Amino acid sequence: MDEVGNSQYYPDLGDDGRPEPVERLVWAGRPAVRSTLWAWLGAIAVAWLACKGLAWIERDVAILAYRGGVGGFEFGWPAWVPLAVVGGVLLLPAWRTLEILCTRYEVTTQRIFVHRGVLNRYHDQIEMHRVRDLDSRKPIWLRVLGGLGHLDVHSVDRTTPVLKLAAQPNCIDLQALLHELNKSEQRRFGYREFEGTGVL
Repeated sequence: MDEVGNSQYYPDLGDDGRPEPVERLVWAGRPAVRSTLWAWLGAIAVAWLACKGLAWIERDVAILAYRGGVGGFEFGWPAWVPLAVVGGVLLLPAWRTLEILCTRYEVTTQRIFVHRGVLNRYHDQIEMHRVRDLDSRKPIWLRVLGGLGHLDVHSVDRTTPVLKLAAQPNCIDLQALLHELNKSEQRRFGYREFEGTGVL
């Protein structure tokens, strides 16, 4: 078993290189946790600005009280106020990180599974032979984090027409793997796509 980033490969698909009729797991992984880096940096910046804003308000209130001739007036935020502000801001990236840790992708010789959800769990699947197209995207903000990318799986499934495998460190290799599995399954089912009709 070879490990690539946060994903695991099971490359033995059979002696002839094609998936066997018996369904077997060939790949499993989850979104890369480092994809939340920008969310954390943004939240930290917002929390810092919020704390500076609270300090400025304290200063301005003290200046106004002094100018108004209110002697001995002191104003200060309770200790829990800045803590609550910082905690509330950091809660968003923390929740996003937890969502990623609770997400798992699985690819078998016949289906693609997505298991997700923190409190409520959801399980989506697409049959491999129903996949129509595979699109990989590598936005600049993910590329700088080690070449991460998204893989969009388009299918004729009505409930899940597009299945997104997010923040994958090896989305090009994964795209090639899904392409081979898709073609093998379509050959096994005898499917053909007629150009311009959208019919398999």
